[in-house]
Amino acid sequence: MLRRRLLGLVIPVALLAALSSGCGTPPDAVPPLTIGPGPGTPTVALPTPRPQPKTLIVCTADEPKSLYWYGTSGTSAEAVLAALYDGPVDLIGFEVQSPLLTSVPSMTNGDVRVDAVSVATGQVYLDPLTMAARNLTYGDSYLPSGCASRDCVRVFQGGEVTMDRMVVEFHLKPALFWSDGEPLTASDSAFSFEVDAHPDTPTTKYLVDRTASYEALDDLTLRWTGIPGFMDSGAAGNFWAPLPEHVLAEIATEDLLSAEASARSPLSYGPFVIESWTAGAEIVLTRNPFYARAAEGLPAFEQVVYRFIGSGLRGGLQQLLTGECDVLDESVTLALADGEDYRDSLSQLMDLEEQGKVDLAAAPGALVEQLTFNVSTGQTSNPLAQASVRQAIAACIDAQAVAEAAWRGLAGPAGSYLPSGHPLFREEASPPTLDRDAVRAMLEEAGWVTAAEDPSATRAASGSAGTRLQFALTVAEAGVEAAAAVEIERQLSECGIDVLVEEVPAETLAAAYPGGPVFGGSFQAVLWAWPAWREVPCELFASSEIPSDASPQGANASRFSNSAYDQACMQVLLGGGLGAESVEAAGETQAILAKELPTLPLYVLPRLLAFAPGVCGPQADPSIPSLLWSIETYDAGEGCTGS
Repeated sequence: MLRRRLLGLVIPVALLAALSSGCGTPPDAVPPLTIGPGPGTPTVALPTPRPQPKTLIVCTADEPKSLYWYGTSGTSAEAVLAALYDGPVDLIGFEVQSPLLTSVPSMTNGDVRVDAVSVATGQVYLDPLTMAARNLTYGDSYLPSGCASRDCVRVFQGGEVTMDRMVVEFHLKPALFWSDGEPLTASDSAFSFEVDAHPDTPTTKYLVDRTASYEALDDLTLRWTGIPGFMDSGAAGNFWAPLPEHVLAEIATEDLLSAEASARSPLSYGPFVIESWTAGAEIVLTRNPFYARAAEGLPAFEQVVYRFIGSGLRGGLQQLLTGECDVLDESVTLALADGEDYRDSLSQLMDLEEQGKVDLAAAPGALVEQLTFNVSTGQTSNPLAQASVRQAIAACIDAQAVAEAAWRGLAGPAGSYLPSGHPLFREEASPPTLDRDAVRAMLEEAGWVTAAEDPSATRAASGSAGTRLQFALTVAEAGVEAAAAVEIERQLSECGIDVLVEEVPAETLAAAYPGGPVFGGSFQAVLWAWPAWREVPCELFASSEIPSDASPQGANASRFSNSAYDQACMQVLLGGGLGAESVEAAGETQAILAKELPTLPLYVLPRLLAFAPGVCGPQADPSIPSLLWSIETYDAGEGCTGS
């Protein structure tokens, strides 16, 4: 249960909350007593009280640095942007949706197609060997039309060649408006592309570099054309978020990062508009009268107040119980304050839900917690270089118990480096399941023996003097991973495997090559999470991604190298996850990883909102950037049917 709060703090807060008619008013708050007039006291006509707006209070950990679409991102900023912009493209359940479009483009409806085009010297295309956009020159490798595999790569000899490129058309719904009443048109999206492509805009340029053109065909139609050779499974989402060209076009691109009209008071086409921003305290939003769904009675709340309360689930829960917050964003529910025991706070949260004092919207997300092994044979006395040892570790670990130790039932199962909800997840390509009897046989066969009758006695290499079966497990300090690591240590000890848990600061864990312990290669095993969105992140274990002087940004910390895996991963990347060959290749990458086990998927981290029982509407989704994505449907009071 939540620890007792100081009475002197709670009473004033409760009284202040009672003076507000927002959703956050505690149901048992006592209003101030009104004393009736005494004998002979003249009656004074009181003014008719003005009704207070129906208000939702959303609490985030931090104040956004900016609300500019191409500015500094973060969970708190995403929470506010979800109320200002409806979409424009949402990835819900790993599937593209858009409230601005008449339909999601697809090959079925004809809005996505692959064209064969002529490509000559100097034109930009996708190099199938480096997967980078570059100008075609003599001697370059390329994929001819109809080819989506390295098996059919050809070498450019000059002249013109025929390659494939993707084309996608987007159709805006009619009668869309900005919050100042001006029409929202296709040119606003084309303008946004130009801003994104500008060198003064601090974005990655990944998609810009792979775009041949993005143009408005008329007020309601846009066309994206990819560079030849670039096949993109997410092409249906290659729609640039509209920016109000009629307001921002006269502002220099570099100034958009800080301009009032783009960073502090941007126009909206979503359910709410900015009314005020009090630095260090709150942002107040009110209904957008030009919202496309206003005729449906949306949004239900007249006003949304975003309050900045600092990190820490424990403090957030206190303010949720006192009515100072109606909703705790993920920046609060999934973060800890200095000195906070997150698992203790999480236990309090779960207890409060069981008592009916707090409601939760939770679902497994897109971050897969993995036990990644350094399989490099160059390490001194590295038992993890043996696939049989890694398989024994997998068969010894009860992943569900590890997830329970860390997340109290909120985490989801993981059978792959892809979450189970991903469209390319392959259930049959899973690592070994819990089987302690098989573990003993595996280790004996691999040459790790014990002279004791106790199967939990630490094993040693056969014929070796004192080479124990042990490894160091690196984990970020003070987080839930530390609790998971302790459970892994306990379980593996029962199979005769010693684990030495080493906690390091999170920033040290992710430090780049060559100085970082993980990417620099000095670790033995690491417990961390990697995301898997719509695109398949198979590069995480590709040979070309092993960190080195030649590839210092490489992501393959495990040092795993397997030619069959590399070939399957390249097929996924070249095919963009499209077509039967690419889908089959995605399954093959999962099957190889399940057998070779450079990494052991343990569980899928949860998405989590906490909210007052009087609020309805919050929904958790694995792949949406902010869980406030459906804030226009939130409601409270009479007619609220529950979350």
